[in-house]
Amino acid sequence: MSDADPTRPGPADGPGAPGAPGVIDCYGLFELEERYAVDRGEVDRRFRERSKLVHPDRFVGAEARERVQALQRSMRLNQAYKILKHPVLRAEHLLARHGVHIGDREVLSPAFLMEILELREELAEAKAAGEVDKLHELEEAMLDRQEHTLDEIAARFATFEAGGDRALLDEIKTRVIVMRYIRRYLDEFEDTERSD
Repeated sequence: MSDADPTRPGPADGPGAPGAPGVIDCYGLFELEERYAVDRGEVDRRFRERSKLVHPDRFVGAEARERVQALQRSMRLNQAYKILKHPVLRAEHLLARHGVHIGDREVLSPAFLMEILELREELAEAKAAGEVDKLHELEEAMLDRQEHTLDEIAARFATFEAGGDRALLDEIKTRVIVMRYIRRYLDEFEDTERSD
């Protein structure tokens, strides 16, 4: 295995990792090329492989320090797997590895924010009126927008990774923030289903 051997302690994250301090090297742990597009089947395969090596049950008879390290490696592997499998988390991870961070109070265009506000009002009205067809229509429209935004993120990463300008990272960042608004909007539909 490489330096990213998940069975050994090492700087797979923290200050020794390339990129931003404290960011797990998900790609290194899985011995994958650091690219946005990943083969999900390959990620699954490598996760299963590495999970067998670092599972805490393998260290039941070991000293306490070794058991703690095994648990930490297992948790780090699980976190890296979650990030690699989820397109928005993966985008955020790659942005952070390139020094682009997303804060809690990022500013988007007033036009976008107004549009989201209007969509949320329309959604609230449809919920209050019990307009099931309208709710379905609104959800489908936002799911389409989500898919389109994910496609835009993937396309910009592909261009950046092929030698594109770092300015693309700011465009990706904006789209990742947009995805947060889309996710919150779509969560409203899940909340509606749970309350029924």
